[in-house]
Amino acid sequence: MLTLDEVHCENFRLLRKCRVAIPKGLVLIHGVNEDVPGTDSNMAGKSTLLHALTWALYGCDSTGTPITGSAIHNKEDYCKVSCRFRKEDGRTIDIWRKRYRKPGPGVPTVQINLALQPETPHHIAKSYCGSPETIQPRINALFGSQDLFLAAHVFGCGEKDVPFALKTDKQQKQLFDLLLSAEDLDAAFFRTKDELDQNRQQEKELRETWSNVGAQRKLNAESKDQHSDLDEAHVQNLQLELAALCNRLSIAETKFKKTRAMLGIIRNRRILYEKKEREAQEKFHGVEEQQIQYTTALGRAKTDIATILRMNQCPTCGADVSNEAKNSLVAPHKEKMGALRKKLGTLPDTFRLEKERNKLENAVKIARAQEIKIEKSNSDVSLELSIVTASRKQKERELEVFRTNQNARQKHDQHKGVLLFMKELHLQEEIENLMRQIKDLEFWLEGFGRSGIRAYRLDKITPILNSLAVGHSDTLFGDGSRVSYSTQRQLQSGEYRDKFSVEIMDRQGNKEESPSSGQAMRRNLVHMFSVVQLATHLQKRTVRFLAFDEAFRTLDQTGTARVMSVLHRLLGEADSIFVIEHNSDLQAQFDTVLTVARKGNKSTIVIEEG
Repeated sequence: MLTLDEVHCENFRLLRKCRVAIPKGLVLIHGVNEDVPGTDSNMAGKSTLLHALTWALYGCDSTGTPITGSAIHNKEDYCKVSCRFRKEDGRTIDIWRKRYRKPGPGVPTVQINLALQPETPHHIAKSYCGSPETIQPRINALFGSQDLFLAAHVFGCGEKDVPFALKTDKQQKQLFDLLLSAEDLDAAFFRTKDELDQNRQQEKELRETWSNVGAQRKLNAESKDQHSDLDEAHVQNLQLELAALCNRLSIAETKFKKTRAMLGIIRNRRILYEKKEREAQEKFHGVEEQQIQYTTALGRAKTDIATILRMNQCPTCGADVSNEAKNSLVAPHKEKMGALRKKLGTLPDTFRLEKERNKLENAVKIARAQEIKIEKSNSDVSLELSIVTASRKQKERELEVFRTNQNARQKHDQHKGVLLFMKELHLQEEIENLMRQIKDLEFWLEGFGRSGIRAYRLDKITPILNSLAVGHSDTLFGDGSRVSYSTQRQLQSGEYRDKFSVEIMDRQGNKEESPSSGQAMRRNLVHMFSVVQLATHLQKRTVRFLAFDEAFRTLDQTGTARVMSVLHRLLGEADSIFVIEHNSDLQAQFDTVLTVARKGNKSTIVIEEG
């Protein structure tokens, strides 16, 4: 356990410059306020030294309220509080906290320094300096948390002194949680609660997923049957369509063969007609040429005869030509003309030949038109045949692909059903594991809660508190009354409920239902001193130092004497006990008196022996 050696303040609130070597024994702190007449010791700064100690350690005053800019005296640039503690082996621990009104660039507003004296001169001293975020955890490791330090070292009966004003059952539980190291239980409780909430949420989600998977598996089985029926119907439709296409293909092939045969016949007929037409054309042209030839020769013969008949003289000798000579000259030509006319009479009739030729030409045209028509019909049939053939192949491929897909889908549905079943089993197993975890977490949640380990610890220390309270009750009451602690309250129905209470019992053991203000004050004092010794018993005090604020409030002379006797007994548990009090008449009963005098808006501390 540490001993507080000294506190040094610079510009901290009303203390401009002050260095106080902490006296041993009972120390009375009272004040004198010369700035505000009539206020006696109020606002003199009696509690400033205690606030300086807690501010240096935790940045708060002795009630746990954080101190920020109000820590700096007047308009000074900074304030600083240094504290020196000494270990049992003589090594020192120096802590100072400094706050700037306007820090420079790169300088934090609040700085803390922690210096540890080495174990031997050969070791290097350890010193840590930095912001509260980096140094405060090291201070907490040495002195405990802020709440625990205040609960184990600083006591009072004022309205702001929550632990000992006995305001609410909840505040009492918070106090004992600190003394019983229930922070770990709180952390474990909230961790367990968070984990339990997460597991319950996870269980809810898993159950929803499990339900959805079951519905999917059922739907998959129904869908599988439905798909099987639909697939079978579709296969039958495809087979019917394929049969119809095959029938159409057979009809088209037969029609194509017929049209090809007819096309061959018509084509042969056309070729025959074209041949006959050519022969008739040639014959017609031959007869026509002979007629022209004979007619031309006949015309020349007629011309020659006419020329001879007009001739009067011989063209060679110039002699006159007689009619007999003309007749002799004309006779051969007439014979030739008779022969030509005979030949013309033997020639075929060109009109008839032309008529036959035209008839054959019309027959060729008709045959050609029929051939074109049959060719077009054959082409249409061929196109229909190719379309039907392609449709049949496509339908066959469609049927094959569908059957392949059907087999794949059946395998997929079967595999999916197996996977869903396995997933459902896995989810069910996870839910069962979660339920076991939830059951375990519910058990530990109750164990870490108020009615579990915490209540067990409180039940264990209640007899200790009662035994401590007996001695203090005998001293402070003096009439046989005593303070009693209990952790349960009996209802009118006879049932018991967990409730921590501090009651006054008379000498007959009956509960005081309406204690007087004096009894309530003594109860608070008994409670306060019992907790002081309980903190020592539980080894929760890190510094051999105690501070009591207004411990003699509303007490008469007898009550004051009894409190002083208790304080003397507590000197075995602390080197220094500070008592902050308005009543300056108590100076003779203390070993040392610290007088805080306020004048000119600053306070000075004068140390006097009691």
